[in-house]
Amino acid sequence: LRAGDGTWSADGWAAHRWLPGRTVRCGGDPAAFRRTVDAFHDVTADLPRPAFLDHRDDAWSFGDRVAWDGEPPQGTPEVLDLLDEALAALRPVPSPAQVVHGDIGGNVLREPGLPDAVIDWPPYHRPPGLALAVAAGDAVAWEGAPESFLETWADVPDWGQLVLRAVVARIATRGRHDALGVAPAQDDYVAARRPSVEMALRLVARVG
Repeated sequence: LRAGDGTWSADGWAAHRWLPGRTVRCGGDPAAFRRTVDAFHDVTADLPRPAFLDHRDDAWSFGDRVAWDGEPPQGTPEVLDLLDEALAALRPVPSPAQVVHGDIGGNVLREPGLPDAVIDWPPYHRPPGLALAVAAGDAVAWEGAPESFLETWADVPDWGQLVLRAVVARIATRGRHDALGVAPAQDDYVAARRPSVEMALRLVARVG
């Protein structure tokens, strides 16, 4: 919602309209989830690349640049070693970029009788399949979905590379938090994330 003066923020705060609905996860009904994600990106397809992306300096934007733009990763030696394995497998992604939702998993609401709502939108300028790749990678890493779930949307162009870059971005974000001294204590972080890297690498070997 715009502020009274027509701007989108007031003193650093922003307001959002309340929407009915419950959060739906991509693993519950993958086909319906994809329809919503595709419809959202049909709407954003013609938006120009936001200029603020060049200046956004949060840890998640840093992780995105490590995955896509060759930004050197940061973090503990263990995190950097884990990233080295994944970064070595990155290959060019020819799919065209557009404005996308960078974290759509967990941000789709469903209410009977209403169209799905997409909330909490961090915009990026990447291939639209990345939104599904982030959601799928998170579902396997954090929501208990099996590795086979990564094959659900394997018809998406450059799917393996998109999933791999989604995993890299997540880990590089954590590395940036480590470098800033704001990462939550988690001694087993690398051990917990290593399976995500290994699964993404296996996916790349299968589907490219």
